[in-house]
Amino acid sequence: VKHNITETANSTDLAMFVDPGVTITMNNDTKIQNNWYLKLDGKIDLQGKSQLVQNANSELDVTSAGSIERDQQGQANKYNYNYWSSPVSPINNTANNTNYTVTGIMKDGTNPASPVTINWIGGYDGADTTPISIARYWLYTFDNKVNDYANWNKITELSTVRVGLGFTMKGTGASGTQNYTFVGKPNNSLINSNSVLADQLLLTGNPYPSALDAKKFIEDNAGSIDGNLYFWEHYSTNNTHVLKDYQGGYATLNLVGGVPSGSIPTSVDVDYISGLGSPSKGAPKQYIPVGQGFFVNGSGTGGTIVINNNHRAFFKESDANSTILYKTRPKTSKTAQIDHWNDNSNDI
Repeated sequence: VKHNITETANSTDLAMFVDPGVTITMNNDTKIQNNWYLKLDGKIDLQGKSQLVQNANSELDVTSAGSIERDQQGQANKYNYNYWSSPVSPINNTANNTNYTVTGIMKDGTNPASPVTINWIGGYDGADTTPISIARYWLYTFDNKVNDYANWNKITELSTVRVGLGFTMKGTGASGTQNYTFVGKPNNSLINSNSVLADQLLLTGNPYPSALDAKKFIEDNAGSIDGNLYFWEHYSTNNTHVLKDYQGGYATLNLVGGVPSGSIPTSVDVDYISGLGSPSKGAPKQYIPVGQGFFVNGSGTGGTIVINNNHRAFFKESDANSTILYKTRPKTSKTAQIDHWNDNSNDI
């Protein structure tokens, strides 16, 4: 690829070289799939719900010095947590799947065409400024610890976070959703940098710029986790930073299916919060969106959490089988037979 191009339908290639200074723009909620070898020295701009899928045999050349951009929307409510997991690592030409800082990979995407550095501030409240202001106070990880609220690990925007580890963050105080842009070298292939001990908790997440198949993830980690994934939802009626007054809960997903937050007891302790409010996101589904963080609980023995390209697929968040935790599901209309080759429909 030697010139800027824009794709409006799904694109699949065996091998691809993207030259320096070149941008591939994936428009119209499309996928770009690589099946063998990718040398990325330019940029792939994944607009909207577009995704980069690399299958089990796809290698990202470690000397690639380019990047991707991928937008994702989080709650803008300054009182509400989003649980994130980065689909990218810092841009470099020596290694893949490297540790990152939040400020290094996550940008203010208010203008998706021109993401800028977030303004990180002290205090409790974010602000809807230009660029947006985010309170660093609410940045946390939960790294292989016993189920106790005191075990949240406070970080800053400059702290090193391991690839595949999730983190929390609150919003700006604007209404609706806030667009963020992940910018960096796309994560690819095997990620096994995180472990969980018996009956301990780990905040992990989807580490790829494509959807993650929860069924395959649970099956391949059956020896390490208890079989459940836990997704936090802060309810829209929450208007406080005070823990005991929080309105929210954890939705659960396993091989049997998903249950909305607040419906059943979970291994994740929510005894500290009010118990008020109602979920609006529904039950989590099989395909986990780009950027979504979630909890796993260690099995009787615990073990390494393994994530690999076999867990990846192209499913947009508007699909009935996709988990929607960041924003309201858009209305869709099916008026014609779908042809996967000629348009941007989901994988089967």
